[in-house]
Amino acid sequence: MQINVKKTTKQGKQVKVLCGYDRPLDYVFMCIFDENEEELLYDNLALKNALKIKDFSFFENVAKLEFGIDLSEYTKKINEEMQKK
Repeated sequence: MQINVKKTTKQGKQVKVLCGYDRPLDYVFMCIFDENEEELLYDNLALKNALKIKDFSFFENVAKLEFGIDLSEYTKKINEEMQKK
């Protein structure tokens, strides 16, 4: 399951957020790209524990604290998708 949305950071920068749940690898993910420069600003795979994160709330908090982006509308949907087996 993949969600791809455009958001504006607290600094006013337009970004693309790619987030969701990877069923084959059984983990949640989030990447944030600068929309204009197509630069990767955040990549969950840079985390040492990337594949161990099992709750999208972790990334919801990162998005809010580091970028000022609200992803709360997606947290429940992504976490529910994880529960489907």
